[in-house]
Amino acid sequence: MKLRKATLQALATLGVAAFVPMAWSAGGNASDGTDKFKSESMQQREQMSTYADDTWITTKVKAALVKEMKSANVSVETYHGQVLLSGFVDKESDRSKAMQVASSVQGVVRVKDGLVVKQ
Repeated sequence: MKLRKATLQALATLGVAAFVPMAWSAGGNASDGTDKFKSESMQQREQMSTYADDTWITTKVKAALVKEMKSANVSVETYHGQVLLSGFVDKESDRSKAMQVASSVQGVVRVKDGLVVKQ
């Protein structure tokens, strides 16, 4: 329930909150063309849901990195649950820690390492 609420809040932030109830309440049958509208709106809702989920994952990973690695200068990008960490870290152990922290966040499918250890 919390994830659905967060997703709807993210959609509202993006300005599509009015779209979602409209798509759910669309009535009709195959003869009036609303089935095409319904399938297109379902696809758009799914895409927005994926975007909102990725945004949520990015936020959670960033928060976890700040909590676990106080001085980390790491950028986080997420696409379909795959997280890309990039930036500079002081030690190899910081790189490993960042990868481990990102992997532990719920919803992360895979973590890609784009981190560079400062020499």
